[in-house]
Amino acid sequence: AEVAAAELSKAHGVTVKIDWLTPPNEDGAVQAQRIAEAVNSGANAILLSASDAGKVRGAVNEAVDRGVNYFDVGPTYPTGDIGLCERKLGLALGGRRKEVFLACKTTERGAAGAAREFEESLQRLCTDRFDLYQFHGVATMKEVEAILSPGGAAEVVIREKQRGRCRYIGASVHSEEVAMALMEALPLDSVLFPV
Repeated sequence: AEVAAAELSKAHGVTVKIDWLTPPNEDGAVQAQRIAEAVNSGANAILLSASDAGKVRGAVNEAVDRGVNYFDVGPTYPTGDIGLCERKLGLALGGRRKEVFLACKTTERGAAGAAREFEESLQRLCTDRFDLYQFHGVATMKEVEAILSPGGAAEVVIREKQRGRCRYIGASVHSEEVAMALMEALPLDSVLFPV
């Protein structure tokens, strides 16, 4: 995997890091999904380090050809250019969308903002659905209360799951207290902690 990441990086002028979600099985073959992620900022490395659309498309295609099937992106990647990574990934995936698991996020805590971000992300990513949609960077109980309150972001995300526009719901959190509160209140499929 490390060799493949180095080859992708060199061939396409991008930075690629491959992480394993599960350990190798008993015969040594890895049966895991791979994540292409940035060494810089946690967003997709392919998207952050290449500005040329052709380089991005080439790197994404080669990554998918080599078995990378999990792409995680959000509207705030990279900081300072709202939607940049989403636009690049949407164009690069093209007809390969069905081959990957696409995760996206909302930084909004209220329903109106979350609905706007959801729609804008779908448009920028040139897709009609997400495989995983997450509440991003939830750090405080005040944010949990806002997400869960009437008019909170949870209303939108649950509605979109019911409509079939996201298969799974998740959250990236910054404390056990926040994680437990969200897991008790919502049917979360995924919880991420930064390390």
